[in-house]
Amino acid sequence: MMSKEGDLVKVNFRLSVEDYNRALELVKRGEYSSMSELVRHAVTLLINEYKNSQRP
Repeated sequence: MMSKEGDLVKVNFRLSVEDYNRALELVKRGEYSSMSELVRHAVTLLINEYKNSQRP
């Protein structure tokens, strides 16, 4: 499914209440403009970390 925002795909997932509240607090403080932005950033960081740990 493509969105108006370019090559983005809509994904549904579940978080623990604790993780959701921590993420929401970051959004409320203005660290991220939305929960979606926070999740995209977190996924990018995790993927980069994984790629870097796989290098010989």
